[in-house]
Amino acid sequence: MNPESLKQAWLKPSHADPRYLAINPQQLSLIRLVERIYAQQMLPGVHMDEIGSSFETALSAAFRLPNLEVSSVRADNGSRIFSLRTLCQYTLLEAGIYSFFGKTVMEMDKNIIPNLIAFTDNAWMLFYGLPSFLASAVLVPQNAVLETFQRFADLPENLRNDQSWSVQQVLTAQECVGMDPRSKACMLAMILWA
Repeated sequence: MNPESLKQAWLKPSHADPRYLAINPQQLSLIRLVERIYAQQMLPGVHMDEIGSSFETALSAAFRLPNLEVSSVRADNGSRIFSLRTLCQYTLLEAGIYSFFGKTVMEMDKNIIPNLIAFTDNAWMLFYGLPSFLASAVLVPQNAVLETFQRFADLPENLRNDQSWSVQQVLTAQECVGMDPRSKACMLAMILWA
């Protein structure tokens, strides 16, 4: 996130946008509001039931044989050898993307999962402060993921109609406070990375 958006995210709202008041009647900072939204999404109730059902559907689909190809290699004898690590990475990320963002993100970027995996595997480069010329293994997938989420956030809501309740609420709140597109994308990507 850029420093100005980060600062803005911690400020209590000073305007009375009716859409923002509807989702934020307590006038919390954007950061605190997003925490509350995710808590509502993940605690027992209608929102958790919806996302749980989506997650279960995606997980079930991921375990069908054609979808397992990505996490296996064919052995010389014609059998398949599966990498448990790759299987878990792909199936859990796919289910997470589907349950929070619907099918739209996967349709927009067929490489979103490999990019998220590459980013996660190499995030240590950011934590250790490697200069960018040594950190392309993390910066290239990070930029690809953020570009995808930026395009997702810029879509009209009717093209994001299978997104989760929490994502819809967060995007509305971000729009109301005037957050820049790249910072919106960062906050969306953290759903899968955090």
